[in-house]
Amino acid sequence: MRMPKLSELSKEQKEICFARSEGTCLVVGPPGTGKTVVARFRADQLSEMKQPATLLMFNQVLRSFTGDSETFLTWLGRWWRSATGNNFPRIQVRREEDRRPQFIYDYAGAAENAKRIRQTNPDRLLRNGHWGHVILDEAQDFHKSAHALLALFQKVIFAEHKNPPSLMILADENQRIKDYNSTIDQIRNAHILVSEDIYYLKKNYRNTKEIAKVAAHFYVGLPSGKPELPARSGDTPLLVRTKDLNECVERIVKYATYNDRHEIGVLVQADPTRKKLYNKLKFRLGDKKVQTYTSKGDRQNQLGPREMADALRFDEPAVTVLCFASSKGLEFDAVFLPELQKLSVGADNNEKLRMELYVMCSRARTRLTMMVSEGDGDRDREAPVINLLPKPPLLKEEGE
Repeated sequence: MRMPKLSELSKEQKEICFARSEGTCLVVGPPGTGKTVVARFRADQLSEMKQPATLLMFNQVLRSFTGDSETFLTWLGRWWRSATGNNFPRIQVRREEDRRPQFIYDYAGAAENAKRIRQTNPDRLLRNGHWGHVILDEAQDFHKSAHALLALFQKVIFAEHKNPPSLMILADENQRIKDYNSTIDQIRNAHILVSEDIYYLKKNYRNTKEIAKVAAHFYVGLPSGKPELPARSGDTPLLVRTKDLNECVERIVKYATYNDRHEIGVLVQADPTRKKLYNKLKFRLGDKKVQTYTSKGDRQNQLGPREMADALRFDEPAVTVLCFASSKGLEFDAVFLPELQKLSVGADNNEKLRMELYVMCSRARTRLTMMVSEGDGDRDREAPVINLLPKPPLLKEEGE
């Protein structure tokens, strides 16, 4: 992760880094405004002051990207076992699109368990349930009942404690790409926050102006807002039509060959597409570093998800192939979004799809290329996703 010097932080970023460590504060900011940078600085600053702070990330890849952090769910399971002596409760759910039932964390059930233990063995919760200071990034991707559980411990179980556990929460509801998530209002209400507890980041430090405008095209209008347009200019993002996946791979290989000092992100929605692209790029690029991650782990090399994420190398030249869900919070010199014609476009999911494209486009620092393979389906019929993409001059079609 590229970290600026403290002197390079903006006034609004420094204000957050050195905010009081008691209670709960919420940091709201769109992509590129430095939320994860602030979270990292905050953790380091508290560590220097000998105040225990735990930096929690949404997924394994972002944990690896930031370094010296862990995922919220890993921390949650360990903290809950320490506080209560039990495993965190789960419930079975089944949605129409699922092939089989899923087991998800039962935050509401955990809250009821905590209330019962408070009646029967309060000393255990007070002795083992204090988490110090937690910094929770990408907090919009956790259910509102997860926030309610944390608030229960702060404001009820530790209500009479002279120094209750504290939280810094960083969120942007425009970046919600999971089904179980929270809005800014839901987070604010769960933690009973007032306006003085909320900080806003607005300036875009990551993208060029041209990339920021393309990302803004997909903005769905939620209260976190769009970042201010950056002053830095660059190339107009491209729309490239390829005849098939192999031609798409050749385009990426050509760019990687002529830009061998760049960090390149190849981001797709579906895991089968990720796997195909990774294998083809790995074969074609030979000795150049090509890396990938899947939450399923790498059975061939006997790596679990955590070990697979730990093997990723950031801030050095590489081609990194990831699914959208693993890409949140990351940034690359150049981003390719291939096989966009595979995205399912329809009235029932357009807002979710626009959110995904908003988040993925904003991963790029200097170059953004969107790619559609015309070999899929009817060649005489344009892919429906084309109608969602920005038109010139925001997006330049190759050859125009």
